[in-house]
Amino acid sequence: MKNSSRIAEEVDVLKRHQRVESLNLSSMALIGRIPRDFGNLSFLVSLHLGSNNFLGYLPQEIAQLHRLKFLNLNLNNFSGKVPSWFCFLHQLQVLNLGNNSFTGSIPSSFSNISTLETSESKLQFHRRSNPKSDWKSYKPESVKLEGE
Repeated sequence: MKNSSRIAEEVDVLKRHQRVESLNLSSMALIGRIPRDFGNLSFLVSLHLGSNNFLGYLPQEIAQLHRLKFLNLNLNNFSGKVPSWFCFLHQLQVLNLGNNSFTGSIPSSFSNISTLETSESKLQFHRRSNPKSDWKSYKPESVKLEGE
């Protein structure tokens, strides 16, 4: 297994290429935290980190990826609340948070997202932030809907 510090070194090489638009590190048996350096990949449109062993909170530097449209974080060990800074990712259309240990509520700022996957997460929607009616794919297998 590669740890996240080794990946940070590899991403450092990628930073020299100003036009990296897609990065797929899925199923690479990566462990640890997502390196903050990912926030420097400002041309990223698609970031796939699914099926690894990333853990902890998502680094706020991901909010600097203003061109990001697709973000797959499925099948990791992320925990904590879904970050409110996702609202700064105005281009984000597809977000996969499934099969992690996120808790709390889905922020109402997710209005720009057309596809949201949350299966096997401990997330909930409150009445004030009902699931978006035009989400193309919302899979609420283990999401609770609660009143205020």
